[in-house]
Amino acid sequence: MTLGIVSLYYGQSGKAGFYNKQEIGLARAMKARGYSCVVFYPVKDANIAKEEVTPDGITIVYCPAKTLGVHSRYDWNVLLKYHVDVIQIGSDNQLFMPDLVRFCKKHGIRFYHYIGTLGSDSGNELKRKLLNALFVRNVRIYRQSKCFAKTQAVYDGLRRLGVEDVEIMPVGLDTSIIPEIPESQEELRKQLQLPQDRQIVLFVGRMDPYKRPLELLELMKQLGQTHFFVLIGTGSMDGEVQAGLDALEGACRYRWIKQIPNVEIHKYYAASDYFVNFNDQEIFGMSILEAMYHGCTVVAVHAPGPDMIVENGVSGWLVEDTEKVMRLLMGNMMLDKGACHQRISGTFLWEKTTERAVEWVDARG
Repeated sequence: MTLGIVSLYYGQSGKAGFYNKQEIGLARAMKARGYSCVVFYPVKDANIAKEEVTPDGITIVYCPAKTLGVHSRYDWNVLLKYHVDVIQIGSDNQLFMPDLVRFCKKHGIRFYHYIGTLGSDSGNELKRKLLNALFVRNVRIYRQSKCFAKTQAVYDGLRRLGVEDVEIMPVGLDTSIIPEIPESQEELRKQLQLPQDRQIVLFVGRMDPYKRPLELLELMKQLGQTHFFVLIGTGSMDGEVQAGLDALEGACRYRWIKQIPNVEIHKYYAASDYFVNFNDQEIFGMSILEAMYHGCTVVAVHAPGPDMIVENGVSGWLVEDTEKVMRLLMGNMMLDKGACHQRISGTFLWEKTTERAVEWVDARG
């Protein structure tokens, strides 16, 4: 049986090799269960589809697409070319999802939705109202389809909207691309030229408003004498972040890495004491999974993703605001590395999280 994993999102989610792509990790887990897997990604302004086959046999197809913001539509006949039997649709608020559903029904292709967010959180009021109006149309389709929700919050929201055939399927971690790190934390810090005498605080994410990187600057201003900060990421707020760092006038020690291969970032997770996340709209948080897998204590503002992943006070900390983040870091509130790791390895690996989808697909095979 061939499973197609269709991404409709077109945006800045990280380039290949520098980001742990959810679709690829899920495809590997499904392939291990005996499926052939094809992942479809939209590419703007391309003339022809390009195919790539990974060493472990996952086919990736980059499809010419028409885009509107982060929404994409492409020639769905590509699904017929690759003889897919069932597809997973990354349906999050996507404008062209109903068009894809109509194509699947016409050609007898089974499908299910994988949903990480409900409605629009755009800062533009007009855009938000328009997208939320279109989201109502998507909900009508969800009510007639199989849905998997990434978080408890999305599951609860779908149920309130009258979607009955929905289950929770969290995002998982793809351990096949995580390198073995035999070095101790002390050895890693020496290798990475990080200080041994300070607690290290790690921030990983795009320097864009939704990630709230300026909150980190406030933290650095207050804790700069006792902690060392590592920033990994780039984005539209690079200038503001740099201006804020310059204003610290050497009072804080830090390192800003704008881009790093995913295989290398794991050393920084293992070398750090804390990982901070300020995004109060975090859909899930792949970096949170990675950090906890390496035993790093996550301190995250409440959001659907962190609330799903973190057991507060056991495998990480959930807080209301930056002030609470600061108090925890000042109080040296690191948690047991084994508990952080076990939370991920026991619950949030793709081979575990995909079990329900496999049961649904096999029952209709």
